[in-house]
Amino acid sequence: MISTTHSTNSISWLTTRTDEMKQDIATIQQQQTTRARASKSIDGDSHKSIDSRLALFEERLQSFEDILDNVNFSQDMMKEEINQELKDISE
Repeated sequence: MISTTHSTNSISWLTTRTDEMKQDIATIQQQQTTRARASKSIDGDSHKSIDSRLALFEERLQSFEDILDNVNFSQDMMKEEINQELKDISE
């Protein structure tokens, strides 16, 4: 029998990591906006650095969301298998 506890823990961990990464992205965006307002003398290199960090976080977030989608799909499949096994047993 497949352990749903492990799946639940994995989903919980991935959800937490996704939420943390969303917060990181929001923080970076807010810092970028604040810095742009505070000083119009930000050189192009600093702006590019911030943009690249933001792009990296967005890629990581997408990766975690993809993993979470796969885990949810797998969990749904396991539920269907378990339900079918229970149905087979009861017949």
